[in-house]
Amino acid sequence: MKRNGTWTGIIGIVMRKEVDIGMASLTISTSRLKVVDFLLPLLSGMGEIYIREPDESKMYWNIFLVPFKQELWGAIMVTLLLLSCGLWFIYFIGHRHGVPESEPYGLLNSFHCIFSSLLAQGQNSTPRSWSCRTVYLASYLLGVVILGAYSGALTSFLTVHRPKIPFNSFQEMLSDGSYQFQMAPSSDLFEYFRDSSNTTFKEIYGKYLASSENAMPYPKEGIRRICSRRNYAYMVSSVVTQATDSDINYGCKIMRVPVDSYRELYSIVITKDSPYTSLINYNLREMRSSGLLLRLRKLCWPRNEDQKISVDISLEEMLPVFAILILGVLIAIILLAVEHGMSVMLCQRYLQYTQSDF
Repeated sequence: MKRNGTWTGIIGIVMRKEVDIGMASLTISTSRLKVVDFLLPLLSGMGEIYIREPDESKMYWNIFLVPFKQELWGAIMVTLLLLSCGLWFIYFIGHRHGVPESEPYGLLNSFHCIFSSLLAQGQNSTPRSWSCRTVYLASYLLGVVILGAYSGALTSFLTVHRPKIPFNSFQEMLSDGSYQFQMAPSSDLFEYFRDSSNTTFKEIYGKYLASSENAMPYPKEGIRRICSRRNYAYMVSSVVTQATDSDINYGCKIMRVPVDSYRELYSIVITKDSPYTSLINYNLREMRSSGLLLRLRKLCWPRNEDQKISVDISLEEMLPVFAILILGVLIAIILLAVEHGMSVMLCQRYLQYTQSDF
């Protein structure tokens, strides 16, 4: 509908009774119901805002700590200490009462054995007493659970990306001010913003839509502009995006902004007070109850459920992993140099000691 109140397109043709029925992606609205009638609603959708997914590949140096919360890490450390102290105490009591063991379990050795078992690492020897074996079994079972949960959480953290959304409401979009906002011209969404009594929607219409009504694209071109333009937001019905999804090669990752919107009902337009309304509505009810409408929808708009989603992990995200590996190698080289120096020094002292005796 134009600003002077005249109707164009299918609504205008049906209103002037040039045809009896008009079929298109038309939504039921109060202004349209004044000039034409609608048959039973066939589809429902939501007005949604789509933007280009922000590319935020960040480097987390605490990547190994992120899968678990601080409270859980604290509980694991306390459990490690308790199991170590328990193994040492059981060995100490058993040793005093003459229970033989394969090797002495001092406090440091007990800590090393429990820590290794939590990491699913084997030991050179197995305790002989059943009391110490019970502590070993508990630590191994705990390690299996912790490693399984940690591996799954770390994999999810690396592969599931949650990009930072620039705004979560229309008011935040206005406050941000860096995005260009458009929608299909002369659409029901456009009329909703133009005629709304909401202060925020009025401000959005005045800032983004009023001056560029004639230059705004239709859905296919609008969705393409999301990838070709910087900070571009396009609002369109979810029904329209589902219908055009297979025909558009986006060229980038598009995401939906979870803003508050309103539900739209799609139906077929028919002339006002048409004698065919009841007959067509009856047949539409029969098609809906028999499942024919649902089958037609799946046939026309097939979902790509078998499409595989690939997740790319950038080098920047994995850099902390390689940094820790490199750091471990450097520390090992430094320790090797220190051990070699200490060995040389001890050999020299031993030679000096033996020569002084002769």
